[in-house]
Amino acid sequence: CLPGGDVYEITHPESPTPTESLAFTFADHGITHPQGMHFRDSVIFLSGHTVHSPGYVTARISKGTLQPNGSRTWDTVVQTHPHPASKHPFTSVMCDPQGQFLYWASGARTMTGEISDDNGIHPGRREGPYNSRLYKIPIGTVGLTLPSDSAGLDSSGYVYCWGLRNAYDMDWNAAGELFAIDNSGERDDPEELNWLQHGKHYGFPWKMGDHWNPLMNPNYDVTQDPLVNPLCGGYQQGIFAADPTFPAPPNTPFVDPILNLGPS
Repeated sequence: CLPGGDVYEITHPESPTPTESLAFTFADHGITHPQGMHFRDSVIFLSGHTVHSPGYVTARISKGTLQPNGSRTWDTVVQTHPHPASKHPFTSVMCDPQGQFLYWASGARTMTGEISDDNGIHPGRREGPYNSRLYKIPIGTVGLTLPSDSAGLDSSGYVYCWGLRNAYDMDWNAAGELFAIDNSGERDDPEELNWLQHGKHYGFPWKMGDHWNPLMNPNYDVTQDPLVNPLCGGYQQGIFAADPTFPAPPNTPFVDPILNLGPS
C-alpha cells in the first residue's frame, strides 16, 4: 500500500525476482492512506484514512468482495466524520476467529497528550473523540458512520476499549484472547503488550508503559528527565514540559500492560 491509495500485489515473493502489479487504487476503495489490511476467506478489508482539507481526515474500512470473474466489488463498512488528523491514525483491522466482528484500532492524535494545534488549525486541541480507541464492528456492516462526539461513541456499542496510544498490530491467541503491541513515544517509556478486554481502559494519555505521564507533574523539568533525549524532536519542540492544564484522568481503573519477566 502506498500514499495515494495504490495497493500492489507481489507475485512470487519468495523468488529471487519477485514482481509487483497494481491491484487496487483510490477509485476502488476510497482510501488515500491505507494503513491496515486483513483477509477473511476471499474478502479483503482495508483500513486507512483520506485527507479532506488541511488538518482534517476521514477514516474508513473498505471491503473488497471477490467476484466470479476475479474482480472485486468494494463497499464501505464503516467510516468517521471528518476530524482532526492524528499522529497515529486508524491502522490495524482484524477479524475475530469466529468471523463475526472486525476490531479496528485508532491511535492517539498526539505524542503524549500535549496540546497539538497543527500550526493554528486546531487551537488548544489535544485528543479527540475518535482517538485512542478500539472499535468492534459486526462483520456484515455496510455504510456505518460512527458518531463524532465522545458521548455518542461511548454509548453506540461500537467502542471495545480505550486508552491505546498506537495499537498498530493485533492478534488472537489459541484461547481466543486479543493482544496488541502499543509503542512508546519519544520519551523512553516501555513498549506495551496488552491483553485487550471489553470495557477496559489502558491508560493513554495518563499512563504509558506503566509510567505516569510526567507532564501532569507541576514540578516536571525535562532537563532532569533521563528518559528524554535532548536531541529528539519532542524535546526540541518543547512538548516535554509541565502542563498545568493537562486534563484529569477519568474515574476508572487503568489496565497495566503485561510485564516482561525475562527469560524463563
